[in-house]
Amino acid sequence: MRPILVTLAAALLASSNAPAQSEKSSETKLDKTAVEAIVKDYILQHPEVLIESVRLHEQRERAAAAERGKKAVVTHEEELLRDKATPWAGAQEPETTVVQFFDYRCGYCKRVLPMISSAAKKPGVRIVYKEFPILGPESMLAARLALAADKQGKYREVHESLMSSTAAIKAETVDEIAKKHGLEVGKLKKDMESAEVSEALAKNQALASSLGVGSTPTFVIGSSLIPGAMEPAQFNALIEQSRKKKP
Repeated sequence: MRPILVTLAAALLASSNAPAQSEKSSETKLDKTAVEAIVKDYILQHPEVLIESVRLHEQRERAAAAERGKKAVVTHEEELLRDKATPWAGAQEPETTVVQFFDYRCGYCKRVLPMISSAAKKPGVRIVYKEFPILGPESMLAARLALAADKQGKYREVHESLMSSTAAIKAETVDEIAKKHGLEVGKLKKDMESAEVSEALAKNQALASSLGVGSTPTFVIGSSLIPGAMEPAQFNALIEQSRKKKP
């Protein structure tokens, strides 16, 4: 705040006193305390100036972050869209792809599950599932379980079971999931600890870091990186925009 005040004061004084100061500008030095007092008084009289300044600053920050996100998405397109180790659902030959970074303990991720499941059924839409367990050991256990289930062709079923459940994710969950979905429990547990699953999770972490993803859910739709849960209308509109932009 202090640097902003000094800058604003200098601008105010320059605009109001320019003619009188023009000949002595090289000799004039503003006292910092006096400057801050002037600015404080001005802001108290005109608080809308500071509010507007903050609003414009936030707009610029959001625009800059969006631009950085677009560049990162283009740079890492292959890892996002065509990583053979990453589970996906939907179109074999997609017109548009939705990449989701998620955590099974994330309440917002659970909230958007119906929206994601519905999108996977739309013609020309593919959903790519990026396991991103950032909320503790339970999240990591669930991510390993889902990726291991993929080895037996049951990723999506297990994914939706874990995402729709509000129960704690414990060691016993592995046996419950195996029984529910007809999985061979011995192979499931072995695959959960495999180097292949560990590598897949490590790659997702590295990719998220490169993209600046630090929360769940985060989506990549077309060239846009969108953090946070979305309402279906916004989500579907982004999908349609991505379709139109595809060459």
